[in-house]
Amino acid sequence: MSQPLHPALHAAICTFAATEWGSKNVANDAQGALTVLTETWDIDNTLHQRSYKWSEVFAVLASTRNSWWLLPLTNKLCTLSGSQIYRPYARRARILKKLLLGFIRIAPLVWARQRVIIVSARPILLQQLVTEVTGEREPVFSLLLGTPGVHRKLTAQVMRPSGEILGYVKLPLTEAAIGRVANEAAILRKLAAFPELRPHIPRVMYSGEWQGGQILLQSAGPPSTGPIRFGLPHQRFLDALRSVEHRDIAGSMLVSAMRARWRAIEAALDLKLRTLGTRALDIAERDLAHCILACGIGHGDFTPWNTRLTDNGTLFVFDWESATCDTPRSWDIFHFHGQTATLLIKKKHGSLFPSCNSVLEKASLFLYLIDRVCRSYELGSQTTAGISHLKGVLQQELA
Repeated sequence: MSQPLHPALHAAICTFAATEWGSKNVANDAQGALTVLTETWDIDNTLHQRSYKWSEVFAVLASTRNSWWLLPLTNKLCTLSGSQIYRPYARRARILKKLLLGFIRIAPLVWARQRVIIVSARPILLQQLVTEVTGEREPVFSLLLGTPGVHRKLTAQVMRPSGEILGYVKLPLTEAAIGRVANEAAILRKLAAFPELRPHIPRVMYSGEWQGGQILLQSAGPPSTGPIRFGLPHQRFLDALRSVEHRDIAGSMLVSAMRARWRAIEAALDLKLRTLGTRALDIAERDLAHCILACGIGHGDFTPWNTRLTDNGTLFVFDWESATCDTPRSWDIFHFHGQTATLLIKKKHGSLFPSCNSVLEKASLFLYLIDRVCRSYELGSQTTAGISHLKGVLQQELA
C-alpha cells in the first residue's frame, strides 16, 4: 500500500526530476518523469513494463513537520554519506540522527518505512548537468526540502556511487528564492577573486538559468562541523572578509535609511514594538550623529550550522544567500552570538550578545536588531514567535 506524499514534497520532487522536455508535473508517459510511492520493493515489474532508463529510490524522512530529507537507497555507502545533507545542532536532533545512522548500518532498509521511486525515460536533466561538470556518469543524489517560507528551496547533495561528495545543488522553489540563489552565486564569484578567501568558501561549479528559474552547483566543504563558540577561526575569517572590501559610512546615513524602512512597516507593528523600535532608533541617531561605521560584505546568516572546520583550523563558510555589501562589520558577530544563544545554548537570562565596548557598538547593535525586524516584514517571513522574540531582545538591550 502506498502512502500519500505531501503536496510540497511532491512539487519539490517534480522540480528535481524535471527533464529536458520541461516536465513540471509527474506524468505516466515515456517522455516525462514518473514518481511512484511504495512501501514494498515490488517495483521491478513497473520498471520493466516501460522503457525507463533512469531511476532512483529514496527513503523519505521528516526532519520537521513541513521539512523532509530523502536518502538514496542505492547502497549503504551512499545512504550514510547522503545523511550529511542534514546536520542538526540541537541535542535531541543529534541523538535521533545518531540512532538513525545506527539503524542504517545494522538493519538495512528496515528503517525506510516510506519510500519514493523516481523513474524517467531518459536521464534527468540534472544528472546530465552533473555529469558534464564533474565527469561522474552515475551521480547519486540526496535531497533536503527546507522549511516553508518565501525563500524555500530544494538542496541536493551530489555523490559518486562510492559515497564521495562532489558538491551541492540549490534549486529555488519560489520567486523570491530565485533571487537569493542568484545572489549567492554572484557573491561567491566575487569573493573567489581574492586568494585569501578561497580556502573559506565553496567554489561555484555551475550557475545559471534553469527550467524557468535558477540553479547553483557548488563544491562541498570539509566534513567537520563548525564550532558553536565564537573563537579564533571565526575572527580570522571575518578579518579576511573585511580586508578584501571595506567602506566607511556615516552613521547618520545608516540611521536615516533604517528609519525609512521602519516607517514603512510601522503600521503592521503593535504599540509596544513600535515604541521600542523608535526608541532604539533615536538612541542610535544620537550616538552615531558624528561617527563613521566600518562596513563591507556581510554574510547575513553567519551561524555555526553554516560553517565547517578544516583539519588545519580554517573556517569554511557556506550559504551566502543573504550576503549584502555595505553592511556594518559587527552585524555578523551579533548574528552569530544571537542565534547561538537563542537556538543552541537557549540562554534565558541576560544579553544574548557579548558586552559592547563602546557607545558606537551599542548603537550598531540597535541597528542590527531593527534590521532583523524590518527584514522579516519586508520578506513576509515574520512569525508571532519570531517577532515576540525580537521584541524581547530589543527590550532587554534597551534596559
